Amino acid sequence: MSPQVDFFENSVFSRTFEDIRSGFLGSCTASNLKSPTELPDEGGTVFCVAFGNKAVTVIHQGYRYTLEPGMYGSIQTPASILGDNVWYVLVQNHKALNSVGGPLEETGRLRYIDGCTDSLIVAPVIKGDPCLNLLYFPPGIEQTFHTHPSCRLGLVVSGSGFCEDDAGETELNPGLAFHIPKDGVHRFVTREKPLRIVAFHPDSDFGPEHDFHPMINKTIVDGLSARHIDSIRTTS
Repeated sequence: MSPQVDFFENSVFSRTFEDIRSGFLGSCTASNLKSPTELPDEGGTVFCVAFGNKAVTVIHQGYRYTLEPGMYGSIQTPASILGDNVWYVLVQNHKALNSVGGPLEETGRLRYIDGCTDSLIVAPVIKGDPCLNLLYFPPGIEQTFHTHPSCRLGLVVSGSGFCEDDAGETELNPGLAFHIPKDGVHRFVTREKPLRIVAFHPDSDFGPEHDFHPMINKTIVDGLSARHIDSIRTTS
């Protein structure tokens, strides 16, 4: 039997996962409006999505990042989160670029599997880094059962559907968070309504590398890309 998917109601989830480079999945609810959630450790990143009906503010080193409902971001720690209904994943010992985007689009930009689409909404800074994705499932989808070589942490942001794994079928509604362990067999199913999910990946097999990125690839010396000229590439 494969590892089972864990589900968390929108107002109660907070759990540590060693398979996200050490870190945890959490949420802030209305009780946090006057008492910020403090993430004091330096050198980490909080990946977050505002999903309530009010703006969320994340404060880092005096900068205030405001996320309206449906917006998302990656912000370094130490940080304070002030607001109502924000889903976040804290990754320790990883410094992503500070960024805020959104609102989440209705569908993904990239083709995925079985009629589903995906958008990379927070990209890895360097190949191998964590990333954040928006998944869109049209009505009437029955995904092929599949696994992932690392865990997935997610949030249902709109619509409805089901997740099926060895434990059976779990109904998915907005605000429900989940953890899919490494190698856990699962699939997502929709019926009359579409479904949108934000999914955190702790790693990536895609992204820029020191010797392969747009700036170095498109720097041309005597007709040759700088990525092929060892003598001029920065090495440290």
